[in-house]
Amino acid sequence: MVKPLSSNLIVQIRFNNKKVPIKLVFVAEKEVSGQLFGLGMDMKKTRQLIRMDHHTPAPDHGGEKGKKEYEIVYWVDGNLHYHILKWNQ
Repeated sequence: MVKPLSSNLIVQIRFNNKKVPIKLVFVAEKEVSGQLFGLGMDMKKTRQLIRMDHHTPAPDHGGEKGKKEYEIVYWVDGNLHYHILKWNQ
């Protein structure tokens, strides 16, 4: 199986009077598999805010198990699943 190359876009926006790098990722980076899209901010550490994955969801995630403690929302839509993460994670 050939792994596709990842593509990252980093742009600067003003956030609270500071320039903050916004990172947009298409396809997983290096060791991560199944991630199609991610959006986050780099502010001393990377804060991933939104992620779309394409792999079988973990059995302890979603459905009756619900979302993880660091997530605001988690849902499955066909072969894709989505994560909206809390700011401080």
